[in-house]
Amino acid sequence: MRRTQRYNGSGFAESCGRLRVAEGVFLLAGPPINDEGQAFLVKAECPFLVDSGAFGEMALQNLLMYEVRPEELEALINTHAHADRAGGDWLFHSLGVTVAAGERDAYAIQKGDPIYTASKVIGVEFKPCPVGWVLRGDAEVCGAEVLWLPGHTAGSLGVYYEGVLLAGDLLGPLSKDWGSDEGAWRRSLERALSLEPEVMCANNVCFYGREKVKAVLEKSLELGPPWLS
Repeated sequence: MRRTQRYNGSGFAESCGRLRVAEGVFLLAGPPINDEGQAFLVKAECPFLVDSGAFGEMALQNLLMYEVRPEELEALINTHAHADRAGGDWLFHSLGVTVAAGERDAYAIQKGDPIYTASKVIGVEFKPCPVGWVLRGDAEVCGAEVLWLPGHTAGSLGVYYEGVLLAGDLLGPLSKDWGSDEGAWRRSLERALSLEPEVMCANNVCFYGREKVKAVLEKSLELGPPWLS
């Protein structure tokens, strides 16, 4: 019997309880699944993760639903070090997955810095975790682009694959506690605009359609970054 596919109102294709962002990109945790930060499985030339959610268990459970074992993952790419996105890193590291992050954020993940990881604000205990791949600029993983997109934090990253931009909390907010920088933030949004993505997942929302993504980025630039401190 052919499985039917429907859209759940958020733009996600839903089949048997699974949520597909786009071809080869799947949501593992975060809205609309639960209230963690979003985490994704990317099935490119080889499978890898983008973020792990606040705890890791939901992301792991859904990863196994897609019949991908942790030991098959090329890496876990953190868009940034905040506890809602990287709080589950320790779990995947314990299963042998290489954790990757931008340089400043990698330090916070390894130390479990409660300020930089925003664990106090978010209300999630952050377990320190070794980072095996420290990025200082653009990189490539499994044929996908890992982009240097600082602004929200000093070491924020994005992943671009087949017209889909997984951008963490690219839109903000900013805080001096996280090494945020308005100039870097604006340059990162301009860079995202230049990609003309068909789908952009940022700030726990996935925006669909090139014009919609463009409008979101342009409006954010017009309003300027929301500063917390």
